[in-house]
This record gives sequence, structure tokens and C-alpha cells, in this order.
Amino acid sequence: MKKIPWIPLRLMALSIFVVLAVFASPARGDVYRILEDPQEAAQARVDLIQQAKVEVDALYFLARNDRITQTALSLLRDASRRGIRVRLIVDARFNHLPGSMLVYLRDEGVAVRVYHPFSFRHLPWIFRRMHDKVVVADDKRYVAGGRNLDEAYFGLNPKRNYIDRDVYIEGPSAADADLHFDQLWASRHVADIHAIVSQSEKDQAARLLDAARSSLAARGFVRFDTGTDWSAGRPRQIPVRFLHDPIDAGKGPRVAESLTAVFDTAKQSIVIETPYLIPSRLFINLIARKLQEGVSIRIITNSMKSTDGLLPQVAYLRYRRNLVRWGVSYSRTSTCTSAMPGRSPGAGTRLETSTIRGRPWG
Repeated sequence: MKKIPWIPLRLMALSIFVVLAVFASPARGDVYRILEDPQEAAQARVDLIQQAKVEVDALYFLARNDRITQTALSLLRDASRRGIRVRLIVDARFNHLPGSMLVYLRDEGVAVRVYHPFSFRHLPWIFRRMHDKVVVADDKRYVAGGRNLDEAYFGLNPKRNYIDRDVYIEGPSAADADLHFDQLWASRHVADIHAIVSQSEKDQAARLLDAARSSLAARGFVRFDTGTDWSAGRPRQIPVRFLHDPIDAGKGPRVAESLTAVFDTAKQSIVIETPYLIPSRLFINLIARKLQEGVSIRIITNSMKSTDGLLPQVAYLRYRRNLVRWGVSYSRTSTCTSAMPGRSPGAGTRLETSTIRGRPWG
């Protein structure tokens, strides 16, 4: 069997982060499931969309024109046909879907907008992208994490695949996730799709969506109409906080600032797993203080061999020596520790997770 390398990938860009709020009342708790396995993560999205009763909102940084994306779009189209309100936002710079497919979706009732399309009026938008990856159903359930709409995020790329992680959540925080979507949808940062395509092009787009869906089902990667309840057997636990960067810069705390406040609550240990680490002055001061308080700190990140982001890796190296000298424990990943059955491990991990006092925080 040909070996397929797995290369590192971040869990969540610092645009969205899910935090388990330890000190809040369990009466308001959420149900959550960590989705490590890429096939399980795909199936959770399928079931979430197919079981929606009122609306589905999807927000993605990257959308490839491949089977994963096309299957997801076919599910959104079918939801719209059932009378569900369906909205999709994709970052304009990383949208690889042809205009014919987007117009076809629009004609099928799926509202589509792109984030920060190129405009001479807004040239700084080129450098500000939307890294969110979340799909919300009925203000009640959602899947958030690091997986984009791309086969490589689900173990299906024949050349290389990413290791990643998502979380399925049912509970009050879903309303916060959907509120973030609503605010972004109504903001000046997104725009409708404008394209002129022929009927034959739209017909071809329809065939592509149906073919992709059939392909993934035929190989047993996903199943449809399963009726699976992803909350079944899971206790309603501590509440979840849905964190995100402000839609307009400077109008609210960034995720990094909120996470720093979370780290400040640590009494025993902090474990951070991240693909890149370029610490702010605020974070460095916090680390120094927590070490003085006797909190053990461990950081797991990429080596030069495993990283696919050379510039951030070089930037991080300038901080590592001082952090190690202060007492931070480092582990560097050169090969991944796990892979899907039948697939061989490749390069390192880019999962982005934090653990505080032995509890997972994101």
C-alpha cells in the first residue's frame, strides 16, 4: 500500500476557540464530543446538516473544489430544498469553487457570501483573512475546529493529509456561535456572489455535486440519513464559551487575549499544543509569572522538519531559548503519533490544544 504522509495542521486559528468554562454552573452545561478521527468528523457534519429543522449556517476559511466540499455543498442544497434556511460564508481568497457552482447553489436557495473579496477600496483586506471553521444547526448544535473543506483535512488526499481535531457541541453556546455568524453576515466584510453563467454550466455543477456525494458513499467514508444522535450517552457537562476575534478590529478582545486570561487561572499546570508559537509580550509576562508561582508549563510544537510554516517557525525560535531557560518544558514533533487505520504516519502534528489543571480548554 502506498504510504500517504500526514502533515501538521492547526486545530483552530486564533479566530475561533472553544473554552470549557470550569467555574460556571453545570446546570447550564453543554454536551461535547472531541472529534479526532477525520471520518468521524465528516460524519458528524453530515448528520448535523441532514438533521437540521430550521437553519444551517456554515463559515469556512478554505473551500477546495473536491469531493469533501462538493458533498458538503450537496447536503446544504438538499437542506434548502427541504425548506431549511441555509447560509454559507467562505473567505474570498481561499475560495476555490467555480462561479458556476456558487450560482447554482444560489439558484437552489443557498445564500452564499464571500469574506473580504479583492477591492481597491479596501486594499488592507488582502492581509486580513477569516480563519473560522464552524457549522451551526438550529442555534442548538455545532461543529467547530480546524478542519477546512478540503480532502486533505479528512484523510482523502492521495499525496498528503493533515492531522486535525474538531469538537461537536450541543447547548447554549451554539446560540453564541450563530450570533457570531449573524453579525458577520450582516457586516461590511462580506459580499454576495456576482457571476454570469450558462444553464449548462449550472447543470454540470449539479452533476459534480451528486457524483462527489455518491463517490464518498460508495467507498463507505460517509453514510446518509443515519439518524445518529451525537449527543446520545454524553452527559451535559460544564458550559462552553465560544470565543472569536471581533469582526471589526479593536471592537472587542481577541481570542489570544481571552486565552491569556484563561491561562492566568492555572494553579498546577499548563499544557499547550500548537503548530506555531509567536508569543506576545503579555503572554511572555504571564508565563514568567506562572512559573514563579510553581505552575509547570509544557509546550508541544513543530520541529523544523515537521512544520509547513517556515516563517512563523523561524520567528518562534527567537523566543524558545529564554522560555526554556525559565523552565518551560518543550516537546518538538517530527513525526505524528497516530493516523487513520490503513494510513501511515508522516510528518508532525499541528493540533492546537490547551490543558489547564488537567482539564481540556480548547
